[in-house]
Amino acid sequence: MRSTENAQPALGTVSLAYMAVLAAAGVQPELTGGHSFGEIVALHAAGVLERTDCLRLSRKRGELMAEVSRVHPGAMTAVVHPAEKLAALLTGELAACVIANYNSPQQSVVAGPLLVIERLEALLAREKVVFRRLPVATAFHSVAVSPACEPLQKFLGGIKFGQPQLPVYNNTSAAPYSGDAKAMRTMLAAQLAQPVQFAQQLQQMQAAGGRIFIEVGAGAVLSGLVRQTLGDAATAIALNPAGQPADVGLLSGLARLAVAGLAVNWDFLWDGYRVPVPEPKLSAAALPVGGYNIGRPYPPRSGVKTAAVLENAPAPHVTQASAAPGVARMPAAPVAAAQAAAAAPQSAAPARLAAAMLWRAHMKRSCAQ
Repeated sequence: MRSTENAQPALGTVSLAYMAVLAAAGVQPELTGGHSFGEIVALHAAGVLERTDCLRLSRKRGELMAEVSRVHPGAMTAVVHPAEKLAALLTGELAACVIANYNSPQQSVVAGPLLVIERLEALLAREKVVFRRLPVATAFHSVAVSPACEPLQKFLGGIKFGQPQLPVYNNTSAAPYSGDAKAMRTMLAAQLAQPVQFAQQLQQMQAAGGRIFIEVGAGAVLSGLVRQTLGDAATAIALNPAGQPADVGLLSGLARLAVAGLAVNWDFLWDGYRVPVPEPKLSAAALPVGGYNIGRPYPPRSGVKTAAVLENAPAPHVTQASAAPGVARMPAAPVAAAQAAAAAPQSAAPARLAAAMLWRAHMKRSCAQ
């Protein structure tokens, strides 16, 4: 995967995937730019290249760079040193080296033959200048890879170039591409052997209104270069920083975009996603229950027998008091009438009320006990 012919199409695929995620989240760029290979993806983001052509071009560029590296091997080293001071060192036996990337005011990348790069690194070590060798196959963006420019130019002739829908800043001049298809093909092919003016490109994008820079692709190297070049005047956000899971990096990046003031559509994350709802499990615990009416529904299935109970009840004993002297005796209470009234059918409501009162009385006795 680290070989150039595989690494470049892989980077293109990853970058296109992250761009699709940003589009689904409603995040649309107003300016685009890339670093070296990333310029191809930037042209796609601006509507110049179709998705399929972007992937085809990524593959072809990687193959051409791999071929030239086998014929003209070389090396590259990143140096933390101001570009003008670094250029002053590239004289005499080190003149075969060139500054290939002007990444930031504090960092540049030098390319050249392997033996000359090793001599430069020895000098930097003596001067206590920080440097780091890059894992590349040859001296990209130098004369060493110029044999790949013409074949790439020929390949680009068969790819449709549309009009940029937004400014695309190129590495060679740090200015936006023109809308002329032929000029864009020529510049993109020549870019292989030209220095990358990335720091100047960032400054031009900021001057045009760029404030939030989103790194689309693997790692967070470019975000660091944005901070080194523009400082607090810009916000740099990487969607796939090293050292954390890809989903965490993506969600964190989107959250930072929202914090920065961009409207992020979060609904796309859950489109088509359904959480299965499990069947509720009943508890196996047995709970004891009790009470007067448990198992005794009312009214009973056999019916209410209130009238029969009243008919069998003994008539109340009425004692007639003796009349007081000089007071007329009153007739006895109409017992028969009372019995007849008591024997009359009772309505359902008084029966239910009686049952309720009985239950309350039972509960009172139970509580008292």
